Amino acid sequence: MKRILIIEDDPIITSIYQHKYEEAGYEAASAADGETGLQKVKDFKPDLLHLDLMLPKMNGVEVIREIRAQPEFRVMPIIVFSSSYLTDMIGEAMKAGANRCISKAKSTPKLLLDIVSELIEVPEPSPGGPVPPRPMDSIPPGKAASPAAALIETSQETLGPCGIEGETISHGTREGFLKCVPRIKAALRDQLRLFIKSHDERDRASHLSELNRSAHSLSGYAGMTGFIRISHIAGVLEVLLKELHDKPKQITPSTLRTVAHTVECLEFLFEEKSLSQEEFPQTSLILAVDDEPISRITLRTALDKAHLRAITLDDPVLALKVLAQNRFDLIFLDVDMPRIDGFELCKRIRASVTNKTTPVVFVTVLSDFESRTRSTLSGGNDLIAKPFLLVELAAKALTLLVKGMLNAKEVRPPST
Repeated sequence: MKRILIIEDDPIITSIYQHKYEEAGYEAASAADGETGLQKVKDFKPDLLHLDLMLPKMNGVEVIREIRAQPEFRVMPIIVFSSSYLTDMIGEAMKAGANRCISKAKSTPKLLLDIVSELIEVPEPSPGGPVPPRPMDSIPPGKAASPAAALIETSQETLGPCGIEGETISHGTREGFLKCVPRIKAALRDQLRLFIKSHDERDRASHLSELNRSAHSLSGYAGMTGFIRISHIAGVLEVLLKELHDKPKQITPSTLRTVAHTVECLEFLFEEKSLSQEEFPQTSLILAVDDEPISRITLRTALDKAHLRAITLDDPVLALKVLAQNRFDLIFLDVDMPRIDGFELCKRIRASVTNKTTPVVFVTVLSDFESRTRSTLSGGNDLIAKPFLLVELAAKALTLLVKGMLNAKEVRPPST
């Protein structure tokens, strides 16, 4: 019997994956952190490693490097799981020797079992030879399945997920996830409140860690049960919270607002009418106007990480002409620009027909109270302070686009 080791710090996600593997005929074991997982690799000697990249004690990349340095595990297949917004970390994992990287938003059991079967059944290269390259987020042609078709019904078990003691749910199904939603909403709201209101550095770090764990769990659980949009938003929230944990000086009024807005967006998505399996539309288009070249590059990089299409311009006068002829889904504006500043540009956008209701976010070094007031009076929806975290801007963009999609769906007239 082939052996699979799961290294994942969320016990509910681990339980579901372990159940799926055992049901498929594999022997499965687990470890809750990188250090324990590394030791268990030596003791359990798995045929395949299932590894989350964001782990306590040792992250997934460090675990892979340690494993690949040992000759007996040089060719053992490794599947890593990650938020799609951790692009740098994903690249490091692939260079370190991972065979596949799966986005948590698409980690349905059927997809995973197909990949596991392929990796374990393929002929192994000779010891000391190169690890066979594997494309990221892909499976062989003809094996792909929709998220709905990918769900596998399993037996009923008492899990007590998300703090619901003794409640019987279907193990890893949409119904099980839906039963957890009220508890997830309450936990996110309470943890956010404690994080924002805490002034003690140690308490704030503790509340931040708890909120991060909830986002981590939600991203994985939503992805495996087919709720792609929820998994995407929870994933970007998880990465943002990790950045704030690693760089506490970046905890500013701007980043706190972005965290709060992202949690609020998740609450919108938890509404049953919004629980869609659809991915974000690839047609969303963003305009960013900033006269500083470095700022434009940074804006584009942040939006690229979120896989969003953007046009960047350095001239606000030209931007007005483009805005008059094109409808955008989101607009980012600098404030201090020549000829027309960002506040005046926003006022003219609000007076136009084409982009009158398009969300506008100011990205500026002017983050004082007066500037925030002027941004609101000119018609802006929000303000991000420079310098900003790339993932903060990505989170802001995604939440505004999702809310716009949901609002458009609600006001859309019935088809005839």
